[in-house]
Formats: sequence, C-alpha cells, structure tokens
Amino acid sequence: MPWAPAEHLATDEQHTWRTRNALDGLAQALPDRRRLADNAPSGEVLTAALSLLDGDDPDGEHTRHDLRRFLRGLDDPHEAVRHQAALGLPRWAEATGSLPPDNGRTGDRLTALTEDASTRPRQAATRLLGVADSGPP
Repeated sequence: MPWAPAEHLATDEQHTWRTRNALDGLAQALPDRRRLADNAPSGEVLTAALSLLDGDDPDGEHTRHDLRRFLRGLDDPHEAVRHQAALGLPRWAEATGSLPPDNGRTGDRLTALTEDASTRPRQAATRLLGVADSGPP
C-alpha cells in the first residue's frame, strides 16, 4: 500500500515533511511520488515530492522525466520549489560532468536563478553551475 503515504502527503499539509520522510527510500511509492511532482496541490507538496526524486542515473528509465520535473521547478513561483529543483540537478551534473539536456536552456535558466531574490535557490544554482563547469568526474 505505498500509495497511502503518498496520498497522505498530498492531502495533509500539516504533516507534509513527516510523510515525506516516511516515503524516502520506499521504492514502491516512486510512481506515486512522480505523480505528485506532476500534480502537486501546493508548493509545499511539490517541494517534498521533488526532494524524493532521483536525478543521477543517466541511463535510468525515469531519470530524464525526473530531470524535466526538476527543470520545470526552476521556474516555479514558490521559493522552496525553485530551491529543491536546483538541489535535484547536481546529482546528474556530478554523474555526467554536464548540465541536463534541455535544448540549451538549462544554463540560461540556472544563470537567471543565480539572480533570484531568495538566497537558497540563488546559492543552489550557483553551486550547480560550478559543478557543471568543473567537467566530468
């Protein structure tokens, strides 16, 4: 019944992060976590869902979809979502030595995020650009 905690994450924002912690590492709930990342009812739930996704396996079946979720999150109006999206991308950059493929827009989006009004997304984007600039591991 992995869907039960994922459903709880979407409906009970009072316990979002406790529920998120219960879902962490629960492989059976991954499809539900991805659905939440696509259809989160709030920025808080989207932040929690993004924090549970993977972005470090260039050959992974769902990694490219997760990367798109992170990239989409870079433009979200909620500061916590932008921050979590920028935190999700370095695993890919560290594994491959480059930014995720996004028709060349990823670098532009991250560069824009380095000017964000909020410190957390700005710092995360700056670190990510540094990882990508350092080349392959």
